[in-house]
Amino acid sequence: MSDTNKKNKKLIISLSMVLLVIVFTASLAIYNANNIIQNIVISQLAKQGFSHATIEKIDLSSNRFAIYGLELSDNTRIGYLEINYEIIPSISNPIKLGNIVLDKIIHKESKSAEISSSPPLPMALHDLKLILSQNIPLNKVTIKTAKIVFPEGHATQLDNLRLRNTELLINNLEHSVNVKGNVSIDSIYGDSYASFTASANNAGHLNFNYEIEKGSINLPNLKGKRLSGWGELSYDNKDFYSQASINMGSASILGIPFRGVSFTYSDEKESSKSTLIGSGRSLGDIAQFSVAINISSEENNKVLVDGKIDISAKKLEELPKLVDEADIDLLIDDKLKTTSGSADIRMNFKGNKPYYELINISKGWEGFQGSFASSFSDLVIPPYINHTNLQLQSNFNPIDDGLEITAKNVNLSYDRAIDYNGSFNAKIKTKPTLKIDIAEIDGITKLTKHKITADIQKANISLDNNKKPFLNSKAKAVISHSNNFLVPMHSDISANYSKDGAINFKIKAQDKNNSATANIKGQLSTKSNNGLIKVSIPPITFSKLGLQPDALAPELKNTLKDTDGIASLEMNIKLPEQKTTGILVLKNLSTNYNDTIIENLNTAIDIEQISPLKINRQIISIQNLKLGIPFYNGFMNFSYDGSNKKPLNIHNAKWNIADGTISLNNLALNPKNPKAEFNLNISNLALQQLFKLAPLDGLEATGIINGKLPVELDGSVILIKDGSLATTTKGTIRYAPKDLPAFLQDSSNQNIVYLRKALNNFHYDDLSFTINGIAGDEQKITLRAEGKNPDFTEQRPIILNLNLEGALENILKQQTKAYTIPDEIQKLINKHEEKNEK
Repeated sequence: MSDTNKKNKKLIISLSMVLLVIVFTASLAIYNANNIIQNIVISQLAKQGFSHATIEKIDLSSNRFAIYGLELSDNTRIGYLEINYEIIPSISNPIKLGNIVLDKIIHKESKSAEISSSPPLPMALHDLKLILSQNIPLNKVTIKTAKIVFPEGHATQLDNLRLRNTELLINNLEHSVNVKGNVSIDSIYGDSYASFTASANNAGHLNFNYEIEKGSINLPNLKGKRLSGWGELSYDNKDFYSQASINMGSASILGIPFRGVSFTYSDEKESSKSTLIGSGRSLGDIAQFSVAINISSEENNKVLVDGKIDISAKKLEELPKLVDEADIDLLIDDKLKTTSGSADIRMNFKGNKPYYELINISKGWEGFQGSFASSFSDLVIPPYINHTNLQLQSNFNPIDDGLEITAKNVNLSYDRAIDYNGSFNAKIKTKPTLKIDIAEIDGITKLTKHKITADIQKANISLDNNKKPFLNSKAKAVISHSNNFLVPMHSDISANYSKDGAINFKIKAQDKNNSATANIKGQLSTKSNNGLIKVSIPPITFSKLGLQPDALAPELKNTLKDTDGIASLEMNIKLPEQKTTGILVLKNLSTNYNDTIIENLNTAIDIEQISPLKINRQIISIQNLKLGIPFYNGFMNFSYDGSNKKPLNIHNAKWNIADGTISLNNLALNPKNPKAEFNLNISNLALQQLFKLAPLDGLEATGIINGKLPVELDGSVILIKDGSLATTTKGTIRYAPKDLPAFLQDSSNQNIVYLRKALNNFHYDDLSFTINGIAGDEQKITLRAEGKNPDFTEQRPIILNLNLEGALENILKQQTKAYTIPDEIQKLINKHEEKNEK
């Protein structure tokens, strides 16, 4: 028993002794022996341990006994004590007590009470039981004013206990006390009205019941007004049990305003466990909570606290109203613009507390740990969270100045664009500033709009509110595309986030064979949504016996084959409009594209938009393009718009052939399924080359051919229909073979003899060809020429009609010259290569 409790008991016993001496003092009243009575009272108090007790004055009359200025000790003083009594000599107990009035009582608890593991209430109940068990002839005690002062840090966490105009009505026959009056405890029940009933018996059992009206509460982290409720305490020898119910019209928990708050409390008699259950809702019904807590006593003045808390918030758009009044920092910079969404949070926890910190919600925890489950729907907390759905299950354990969280089954959807499923470990510290380290992240992240998936294999996220930038992260992930456009890329990712809303990041991605590398870096403002992402793919070398495009882009399998050459790409993505520009460099690239042979393609293409691909009027240099008909040493000016049904538009193309050109204009195609009708324009083609279709030795010709070849393209089939070529000037044909062909050897046929002579020196005025057939196969070529042989005496017109069988491409092949890249394209390629070398 503490010294304070001993003194409390001595105080009650001493007051009892004061009552016992009333009989003696009454008999001396007629002799006016006040001094003698005062000495007797002080002597009795000294026997009870109050050796320094003093009395200012005593008044005694035939029915009234009063003591003024009773000093029991340095800590306890009774300003006024009055006892009304009546002497009835005819009965066995001749003295009948009426009312005891006490006023200006002051008692100061000793600081030694701090270390007490039990509050003074059980001892007070014990002393009340002691009074009731005595057959003291007392009916009523009136306390006008009383104050008990508890020191700071006292085990009960109480401030001052005050009583005003309080009456104790004592029924000795029933061993009960009815209490009515104003009772308040500073910081707990302010200006409350409480009515009490208590009963005790000689077996050592005491019941104590009370009701509260118009009360208030002011505790650390908990303030309440308009209190009402009831309670019951039972005390039996060493232990006491209680139950209570408290309702608050309005309350503030952790600084957040609530209303309709209710708590119930009960002790289990079979164990040392207590249970607290509470619920309430915030102003405006923004949030609701329920709590269930179990409290068990342990050694060394500690208690074990375990419980669960459920919070449901359906109107988070009004959350800033609560944050403005809260005593804790809910966000890193406490800047909320627009918050919306809903949340359901469930937390199970346990930990130890010193007894004197029991009613302080946020302080004094030791070994605090538990589990946490939450579900957020369409959550918006600018600039950090935007349209996020989150489901989280985690465990947390205490570390130095914080918690360690192990989260599993995390389901996160951010801004309707990013999904994450996985787990992580986190360490959260709050001293001296907020610091969070998240490691062992293992999960799948999806960019749903872009069909990109990142399989995170390892990641670290560090948040330190005292640093700039305050959030830094590093990760290793395998990034893939759902349409199989790219093979999975093994990536190293680093990013940081500043309080001004700026995100900076770098990504280095490689395929598993390290054949190709992509370097990505960028910055984004979460406040303005503006940003820029730069993508650089250094030169990739393809070879027929080595790396092929489908090894990096499986979608190209059976589309690009037998590829040789070098390719590189740079892209800039501007946000928020997602406008993407870039430059694609192809150097000496040869390939088979859907059975179309392309040889030595060189270009540096400016890309206006990546998705869908958009290219505007760019030039490609090609040594050989075999589209049924081979085109050599040419260029193509084209555009591409992936949003069109026929995305490829060839504005013009030209190839140098036989000192002439073949060209086409304004051709729209779908490269995957090319179908079109167009004209190939022939200009300045040497006639001598056409005659190489037929193996006629000794044939020579002069002249230039122009014309057009109408073409029908269907997939890889090119049909030339009624192609027409004609000379633009006069020319000659000379045919003087050493050995005449069979059709010119019949000398008996005058027409053949005439033809043979005419072809020996034929000067034509008009010459034309008609061509029909499938490119890549045999064509039927008809020659018609009209002219004269100047060696003939008779100058009459000669008309020639010849049918030649052969392939047009045989002519074109004869004029293949050394291929050189045009200067315009070479300069662009050189500029890009120099940039990559840096």
